[in-house]
Amino acid sequence: MLYLFLFVGILFSFVSGITCLEISTNESAPLVVRKISKSIAVAMGIVLAICVIGSAI
Repeated sequence: MLYLFLFVGILFSFVSGITCLEISTNESAPLVVRKISKSIAVAMGIVLAICVIGSAI
């Protein structure tokens, strides 16, 4: 059950991080939206690192 949770966490954080990176690099998006998306992408990167470290232990 724990591995299922870690796998779903890794998958969710990876997909949402990539999506937020796409939005943050989009020039047609407003500046505020790009900054928020960049912050979310950084947070999802941290969550991804925690999930990977947790699954390795």
